[in-house]
Amino acid sequence: MFKEIIYDQNEHWKGELYQTGVKRSQFEKIERLLKLDQVITITGVRRCGKSFLLKQTINHLISKGVSASNIFFLNLEVPDLVLTKRNSKTLQDLFDIYLKEKDPDGQIYVFLDEIQFFEEWEVFIKSEYDKRKGKIKFFITGSNRMLLSNKFATMLSGRVIELVLFPFSFKEFLFSESYFDFSKQGLVHNRNKLLKHFEDYMILGGFPELLKIDEDDEKSKQELLQSYFKTIVFKDLVPIFNIRDTKSIESVGLYLNSNVSKLFSYKKIANVIGINDKTVKEFFEALEKVFLFFELRKYDRSLQKQLRNAKKAYSIDTGLAWNLGFRFSSDVTRLLENLVFIELKRRELDVYYHACKGECDFVIKEGLEISSAIQVCYKITPENKKREINGLVEAMKRYELKEGLILTLNEEEETVVKDDLKINVLPVWKWLLVD
Repeated sequence: MFKEIIYDQNEHWKGELYQTGVKRSQFEKIERLLKLDQVITITGVRRCGKSFLLKQTINHLISKGVSASNIFFLNLEVPDLVLTKRNSKTLQDLFDIYLKEKDPDGQIYVFLDEIQFFEEWEVFIKSEYDKRKGKIKFFITGSNRMLLSNKFATMLSGRVIELVLFPFSFKEFLFSESYFDFSKQGLVHNRNKLLKHFEDYMILGGFPELLKIDEDDEKSKQELLQSYFKTIVFKDLVPIFNIRDTKSIESVGLYLNSNVSKLFSYKKIANVIGINDKTVKEFFEALEKVFLFFELRKYDRSLQKQLRNAKKAYSIDTGLAWNLGFRFSSDVTRLLENLVFIELKRRELDVYYHACKGECDFVIKEGLEISSAIQVCYKITPENKKREINGLVEAMKRYELKEGLILTLNEEEETVVKDDLKINVLPVWKWLLVD
């Protein structure tokens, strides 16, 4: 049975390349890391494109002259493998069959997708890594943050590089070959068309498979996003974290999707759902571990104060937030704010919010200091202008910044306020396309 599974999954042995769609931004990092010995781990929410990224890497290796026989790929979540004893011995058996069948000569590249379903998989990785030093390169993926557990980190100390993959960025969404048919240069000259695509992206989100659905088939898109949420809960949360109260953790997830960017407390959520706040805290931490949500803390030099202050939650994807949570036009600013937050995380920035007399949505920390401040609003109006500017200026003065940024749906200007503080107003879509 194992031999059949192996051959079915390794289509590149037939002389074929994989159809992988748009090239992911993280692929450039993988290219740079290919010559290093370290194990590359790719983590991220389910269905964000980790498997396609692995196959893009396989295509790249073959294009550079690596023999297909030296490349071994396994999706460890396929039903036939799920029914086996999911442990390091089974991984070793599968690998030994590959070695016997293909007899690779020279450097071996091993791709193991969704490895978290196998117990003590790190034992297999370390054994082969030590046995074949400099002659084997591992790529592993997983859909939870526990992939790099303390045990694995200890066993392979200094020999692991982690990459986090998110759903499509706006750039990737635009240039997906299956969705758009115009050139990058053309975007600059067609602001209205670009804005329309951005609004689609904000509502639809960035999960790659949604791009395959007809543009007007909103119901199918919503059903697919709902199925993603349930699959993550029942496949990635319930079995791995031994959660029995599935109804309540679903309710916590739906509540958070309906309240992205709002201050929250475990006690408040507990009162709404009817469970205790300790359980809510445990559920939220589990939802974070599978990349469904991120926590944003108020900036303070004291870590203890950061932990005590009220926090905000953001969804991994605006499509999930919109289709599983709120759907009111007044909430679009919060959706826009969620989108900006995820992009800041995608750019690997250290993000907080600022609050004193006023509030600034995001402040970015570099080293020991705050280096930039960002405010997000759907549109600057006479009613909100003073509040938005005052919150941003307060943060700029507090952290001694000369420039600040307000991101809106489609406004653009440069404003100089008192004390020579400069505020730039940019459309979010334009900010997203800046390299």
